[in-house]
Amino acid sequence: MAGGTALPAVEKSCYLGSMLSADANVDDAVSSRIAKASQSFGRLSKRLSNDHGIRLETKVAIYKTTILTILLCES
Repeated sequence: MAGGTALPAVEKSCYLGSMLSADANVDDAVSSRIAKASQSFGRLSKRLSNDHGIRLETKVAIYKTTILTILLCES
């Protein structure tokens, strides 16, 4: 109940960016994170891969702080 109103039961819901399911299946959550990370990597790599003025160490650091964070910790 929320404010005196009964809430409907649902099979899947997005909460804080993560997909939750009634049967505790994490496949949708994992697929969602992979899709978000892949999309972000595509946008980021277009800018970084052609820029030869950025050192490899900097590119790796940017990858770790953005893409891996989205993949592993996105909420």
